[in-house]
Amino acid sequence: ITPPLKYDRNVSKELVETISEAIASLVSMSVATGALIEPRSQLSGDVAGMLVDVPDFSAGAWIKRAVRPLGESYSCLDFGCGNAAHKRALEASGAFWTGCDLVDSIDPKSLARKGSDMADQVVTYDGRDLPFEDSSFDCVWSWQALEHVEDIEKSFSEINRVLRPNGVFFGSTSFLEPYHARSTFSYTLYGFNIVCRRHGFELCEIAPSMDGLSYLLKKLGSILQIAEGPDFHDLIERADLLGSIRERLTQEGRAEEWVHIAAQLCGTFRFIARKSAV
Repeated sequence: ITPPLKYDRNVSKELVETISEAIASLVSMSVATGALIEPRSQLSGDVAGMLVDVPDFSAGAWIKRAVRPLGESYSCLDFGCGNAAHKRALEASGAFWTGCDLVDSIDPKSLARKGSDMADQVVTYDGRDLPFEDSSFDCVWSWQALEHVEDIEKSFSEINRVLRPNGVFFGSTSFLEPYHARSTFSYTLYGFNIVCRRHGFELCEIAPSMDGLSYLLKKLGSILQIAEGPDFHDLIERADLLGSIRERLTQEGRAEEWVHIAAQLCGTFRFIARKSAV
């Protein structure tokens, strides 16, 4: 592919399609050699009972899935709320919303909350001690924030502390997502389960989302400043780069095994955990 002198959507589309075709060729090569796709690994075995394959990975859909046991109204801490992007969706599901973020958050969008009518609902903190009493909330929501904490153990401990017994801890975090915005840690699904157990949480569901390869290409596009083409990221998301693997499993009558592959290659994953009753 000859690089264009300026952003060209067709060239970007051709590039993404070429990568998809290359993966499809690898799948065909595997089939030609008589090999069966091996979706399982020690990772998927350790968390197999928690893996779910959901059709809608949006924040709104995950909120609805997680809050069902909480009833019509509940108190919710939005941990690492940034610009409070999910405040409306949480409140629509019955939440009495409180946001919390670092006092020196570098998220430019988080600045939008200053001077807004939700200013009194957002609490800033030092990144270690949450400024709330024990058992203050029915649930804690954290959407792509846990990969930015400086102290994993302290953060999980504090989240557990401010949750009521049987409280729900849910949201999304990173596995194979590239470095971004002072990100500090990425969690394998196995490692995330270990940290949850260590701090009194039972991890109930994990839903792998977009594959890590797509995240890598999106990051590369940002580095190369292909931001001139605002639909570059959309092209990648719609390409379903690993779709040929899912298709092959479906043809073999093994569609339910796809989630085990997604768990090993996901860029991010959704989770639902519950604090113990004691």
